[in-house]
Amino acid sequence: MRDAHNLPVARIKAEKWYSSSYRLEYQGQTYRLVLHNKPHLEWAILDQDRTLLAYGLSVEKNRNTVQIRSDVTAVDPELDALLWYQLLPTVMEDTADSFTFLLLTT
Repeated sequence: MRDAHNLPVARIKAEKWYSSSYRLEYQGQTYRLVLHNKPHLEWAILDQDRTLLAYGLSVEKNRNTVQIRSDVTAVDPELDALLWYQLLPTVMEDTADSFTFLLLTT
């Protein structure tokens, strides 16, 4: 991930080639970026065992919705952008049309 001046902001590297867990280096700190699929897809950024931020799919009243959760009060917007970028292809694939997609994001 790069900023407006094309300087690196974050770097993601797979922990193992067959794993759904990645190492996220951001602002001098190392976090884990993990993909959960229980029962629905969720991308989460973990610091130790604490969830800094998680974006996932949920089902409410027979409709797909985007669920955002965090164990901390303030999260950097760059981390929000990163998780939305990771989740977006799944959201687009799982929604029936663009109108439904717009409803998910509002």
